[in-house]
Amino acid sequence: MNMGLATSYAVVGGETVTNTGPSVIHGDLGVSPGSAAPGFGGPPSGLVINGTIHTADAEAAGAQFAAGIAYRDISTRAKTADVGPELGGQTLPSGVYDGGTLKLTGALTLNGNSAAVFIFRAASTLITAPGSSVKFIGGANACNVFWQIGSSATLDTTTAFAGTVLASVSISAKTGATVVGRLLASTGAVTLDDNVITRPFCSQTLPSSPASSATTSTGTGGGGTGAGTGTGTATGTGTGTGTGAAPGGPPGSATARGVVPSTSNTATTPVGVAVPRVATPSTARTTSQIALTSQRVHLAQTGLPLVLMQLLGWAIVLAVVGAGLILGSGRFRAKYSGRH
Repeated sequence: MNMGLATSYAVVGGETVTNTGPSVIHGDLGVSPGSAAPGFGGPPSGLVINGTIHTADAEAAGAQFAAGIAYRDISTRAKTADVGPELGGQTLPSGVYDGGTLKLTGALTLNGNSAAVFIFRAASTLITAPGSSVKFIGGANACNVFWQIGSSATLDTTTAFAGTVLASVSISAKTGATVVGRLLASTGAVTLDDNVITRPFCSQTLPSSPASSATTSTGTGGGGTGAGTGTGTATGTGTGTGTGAAPGGPPGSATARGVVPSTSNTATTPVGVAVPRVATPSTARTTSQIALTSQRVHLAQTGLPLVLMQLLGWAIVLAVVGAGLILGSGRFRAKYSGRH
């Protein structure tokens, strides 16, 4: 989970952000969908440092939207334990802690390294007592502390608070309360009174699925199959190697998950890229060859009788012509003998 467009904001109100006294905001201040942020403009009123005031504009709307995404994402996290209602006096490791109404009297100590994440989910409210505090040991820091509040949060006078507060309704910081984190109210107001709110200047990403993981995949090629291992990345790329062989084709190969082998690979594709199996010869070509062979056999079988018939025809023609010549010659001799 990332704070996205809300990363640069120290305070975001849904209805309004109202200030009394010389509050100092380190970071952006936004109001959306409301448009009022009274009480700012420099001493003796509130001051925004290293940030900009956005009211009812696209930037404020984007921050409010990002806060909503973060709120819903926190709701999906698996619970580590139930706590409360009193958090004061406890030392807790990283985890996701659920409670109804959460209270803080005295000090809450969070123990973990710089990557340790602490999530507190209050079904209704969060209320601190005057002078309460959130402390860190072992390298833990405010960047990775998140408070999801089902209704409203109240930080009493001189509270030294830490973490990003995401309240579904409103947030009130009383005189002298300080926050290293963010105050983000969804539908209601953020009310300030001589406070110092400093957004965390560090990465705001909660753990998610690893960017890469080892995978096992198989590939086929030239009538053989291969198996191998590969490493995929978040961008969908990866490499893999594999071995395998079968008669009639080149070795098989493996392709890591996230890479779709090209269907246009040919027999010249190098080893290490999956190629299609050798295709079965076309049945249309086989059929044509059979038909041609059958025609040749037929001609071989019928060619001899055809020649004999042709010879017989010529013999009959010659016999008729010969007979005509003989008869004509006999008549000529008889006629010639009668005259002489």
